[in-house]
Amino acid sequence: MSGIAEVFTISLLDKARERSYQPGMAYPYSPFWGYYSYMYGRMYDPGYISVNTKYFWESNLYDVATKKLLYSMQSQSTNPSSAADMGKAYSKIAVKNMIKEGLLGTSK
Repeated sequence: MSGIAEVFTISLLDKARERSYQPGMAYPYSPFWGYYSYMYGRMYDPGYISVNTKYFWESNLYDVATKKLLYSMQSQSTNPSSAADMGKAYSKIAVKNMIKEGLLGTSK
């Protein structure tokens, strides 16, 4: 045996791009400004398409001796600066949660 008691894995399950339409600014209709000002916003501010990138992550902690799954966590992130940065942040959150759950000891 190599002295390894547990193995922690992090997997990027999926990366998806989601497009959505953001409508333009519509000015509220009021009798004072009339219909023209209301429709002006609809006609001359058509809106835009936004694209969001979502990452779906999964982590597992296995006991090497028994080959049993001790812990599993899934998460989603939207528009991180990079997959590498998100992976680092995600692993820190996962480890912190496992310490909180008593699955990992703290080193002093």
